[in-house]
Amino acid sequence: MAKLNLKKVRVEMKLTPNSMTLLAHNLGVARRSLYAFFDKYPELKEEMEIERNKEIDRVEHRLYSIALVGDAKDTSTFNSIKLILGKNRGYSDKVESKTEHKGDGFKLIIENPK
Repeated sequence: MAKLNLKKVRVEMKLTPNSMTLLAHNLGVARRSLYAFFDKYPELKEEMEIERNKEIDRVEHRLYSIALVGDAKDTSTFNSIKLILGKNRGYSDKVESKTEHKGDGFKLIIENPK
């Protein structure tokens, strides 16, 4: 197994900011070893979050560029990536619904956030 050092982890983290599993694989270490290394150097957690946010920014920019040229077929992939990576930014694929009672029946209203 490879030995971890801060420089090596930081370089690889910029290339693989979204997956601890993939990061560990690329570094040639077990995921548990990588988590232990992150515990030893807590500043790495913040740096990883910064790299993840940069990746989300790149995805958002790409979505915006696609929207400007009207190429809607590509947006679903990028939207999926944005939802996966951007949960801490409030992105969600949840659909809000509510039920209204009127007379003898119920009316289900589904609101799809834009």
